[in-house]
Amino acid sequence: MNESPTRRFRGDTTGDEGYILMLSTLLLVPLILVSAFAIDLGSWYLQANRLQRAADAAALAGVIWQPDFGLAQAEALDIAGRNGFTNGVDDITITVTDIDDTQLRVEIVDNTVPTFFSQIIRPHITIGRASTAEYVRPIPMGSPENFLGNDPADSSMPQPNYWLATFGPNTNKGSGDRYHTYNNCGGADIGCSGGLNQEFEPDGYIYTTKVTALQGQPLNFEIFDPLHHNYGDECTEKVGWLFDDASGETWYQDNFEGPGAPLGESPPERFERGNTTWCSGDNGLNGNYTMTVIVREPDTTAFTNTDNPIVCAVNFESLVPSDQADLASRLLDNTLYGELALPFRDYFRNWITYCSIPSAAVQTGDYIIQVRTNADQSNRPNSYNNPDYSINTQGRNRYSLRTGFGDKDTNGVWSSGVTLAAEGRLPMFVNRPGGDGIPTTFHLARVGPQYAGQRLTLDFYDIGDGSALTVDVHPPSGTTFSNCSFDRVGHPTNPIPMYSSCGISVSSGYGNGDAMIALVDLPTDYSCNTADPFDCWVTVTMTFSSTPVDTTTWSAAVSGDPIHLVE
Repeated sequence: MNESPTRRFRGDTTGDEGYILMLSTLLLVPLILVSAFAIDLGSWYLQANRLQRAADAAALAGVIWQPDFGLAQAEALDIAGRNGFTNGVDDITITVTDIDDTQLRVEIVDNTVPTFFSQIIRPHITIGRASTAEYVRPIPMGSPENFLGNDPADSSMPQPNYWLATFGPNTNKGSGDRYHTYNNCGGADIGCSGGLNQEFEPDGYIYTTKVTALQGQPLNFEIFDPLHHNYGDECTEKVGWLFDDASGETWYQDNFEGPGAPLGESPPERFERGNTTWCSGDNGLNGNYTMTVIVREPDTTAFTNTDNPIVCAVNFESLVPSDQADLASRLLDNTLYGELALPFRDYFRNWITYCSIPSAAVQTGDYIIQVRTNADQSNRPNSYNNPDYSINTQGRNRYSLRTGFGDKDTNGVWSSGVTLAAEGRLPMFVNRPGGDGIPTTFHLARVGPQYAGQRLTLDFYDIGDGSALTVDVHPPSGTTFSNCSFDRVGHPTNPIPMYSSCGISVSSGYGNGDAMIALVDLPTDYSCNTADPFDCWVTVTMTFSSTPVDTTTWSAAVSGDPIHLVE
């Protein structure tokens, strides 16, 4: 019998099975611990994400209430609570830090995050996350002082050589008011669709009076020449016959000679034909144009302006054409006119007080001046918060604004503790005589050191329509721009060639209804003294070859969302 090829050997073992079993048992313990730690780590990571999202939301919600830190802190804590974290509950600690007027930091710490599988090593851990939010307010524009526009009544003051401008809704957008003309938008103008201005801002233009110190005097808001008159951009239209009711003599306004000039002036300079020092160049009237000026008191919602309580609201109605023809009689008439019940001559090329806040009621903070031509008149003044899209009037009205304590001519504290600037958008009209080589230089935008390393965008709408000119942008004293370039929006000719480090030359008629932008890179070490109201200002110099005859709208902004996280 043959033996089987397979042979068995009994008792031939090496004991490997026991070694492997022992080794597996020994390795299983750290593997279980590592797996348990990985599960706990995932849990901690999830909690850290929840903490971060809650801190981000709380910081973003709270920062818009700055510089009122009390309200900013309350809002941040409320939002954190809505996201599941309440200070002092379940070992949660929330710290809200007031970094500055525009920044808020929120830190949320969970001091007892549980461990599920690694309790042998540690029963709980502490996890914290923080977030810092910044609210970039609109860039102040136009002035470091307490007035915007020309002040012909005070030749001792530096004149910026421009007027403010607000047009009626049916005025053609290409006339220069970019944001408050609505239903007369030509195909050649940017931002037009179906004849409507897609850039229309129904709230009008916003100006901010910042009060930093009280002076024991009423706070007076004044406007120069608020009523619309048809006298042409260069003020060449005749006012009409003026009568000296003392002597019976008559003369045209551009030929004021002889004794006894009316209204106490000899000669009445502010009536002279073509005198653009006094005449702001209103024209284009069609319909009963009404400009509404609203003053709103400071509140705690710095992110919104039109919700501030109204303290004053005044309508300034235009003169209908028949009244324009009889302007001479109106100037000598003592009849009280308009909502302020003043003789017409008090409005005409004069400063008037349209709002006065008693000294005991004046607050520090930001008073909002809102100028619009589309206010709903149905339930005044509450309805002034609402636009009336049915208003279809035309008119190019130019004016100046100023705010001060008490009477300018008799009170030494008139301008103390007060500044006045446009918020992000400056509608302006320059009608000073050109061609003399004398430049017009004014404060364009105040850019603080918090914007170091960012890009400043300056937007010039409809410049060059009335005159060839050069435009030069200058940094604040002692600083430089890292880089500057100009583009023409929506055209393939970008960029626009520059003739200086940050300047362009514009031919007459160039860019009518278009926008040009200057892109300015601020250096990473950019700095200025924010305590000095005249520092941190970007200025602009314009030199005209002839008298300009068109309104322009200038805008300024720093790139990025107005509310964003910086940490």
